[in-house]
Amino acid sequence: MNIKKVFYVTNPKVKDKYLIPSIIESFGDSVSIFNSKEKLAEAIELLDVDLIICDRPTFLLSEEQIEKVKKQCFNIHLSFLPYNRGYHSNLWSFIDNTPSGVTIHNIDKGIDTGRIVSQIRLTFSDEETLNSTYIKLRDASIALFKLTYPILQNGYDLKNTFENIPSIGNTNYKKESEKIILDLPNGWDTNVGFVRNMKK
Repeated sequence: MNIKKVFYVTNPKVKDKYLIPSIIESFGDSVSIFNSKEKLAEAIELLDVDLIICDRPTFLLSEEQIEKVKKQCFNIHLSFLPYNRGYHSNLWSFIDNTPSGVTIHNIDKGIDTGRIVSQIRLTFSDEETLNSTYIKLRDASIALFKLTYPILQNGYDLKNTFENIPSIGNTNYKKESEKIILDLPNGWDTNVGFVRNMKK
C-alpha cells in the first residue's frame, strides 16, 4: 500500500485538532498537524507532501504552496458554498437568509473560492442557537470528510469538481463579523430567529 503524507492545517484554538487526523490515519496515511504559517512553510520546503487538508485555519496557503502539492489542497468549510465564504459563515447564513451547510472544496488563491468537491445542505429552525447549529454543522463536516477522504486520497482529478460560482454569495471578513457578534444579546447562544431578523 502506498502511504500518503498528509499535512493537516488548523488553528491553535480548536479543541478537536486530532479528530480529522485520526480519520486520515484510519485510511492508512500519515499526517502531520500544523497551526503555524511559518512552520507549515518550512515543512513544505523541506518535505515531500502528497495532500494538504485545511480545517478552520487562520491563514491562507500561498500559490507556491498550492502548486508544490500539485493543487491537491482541500478545505473543510462550514457553509453551503458559494454562499458565505470567509469568517463566521454560520452567522452570516442567518443574517443574509442564505443556505446553511458544509462544503469540502479545492483550495485556490482566493478565500473559499476553489472548486467544490462535496457538500451537504442543512436547515435550522428559529429556536436553534448559533452554538447548537455550529455543533450540527461541525458534526456534518466530519461525516462528509469521512465519505470524501477516500476520493481525495489518491490524487483527485479537479475536472470532477463543481464550479464555485463567483457571482453568487458574499465573502465575509473577521472585523465585520466580530462587530455583529458584539450586538448579539446572548452571544453564541442567541436564537437563530433573532439573528434572521437583525436586518429587518
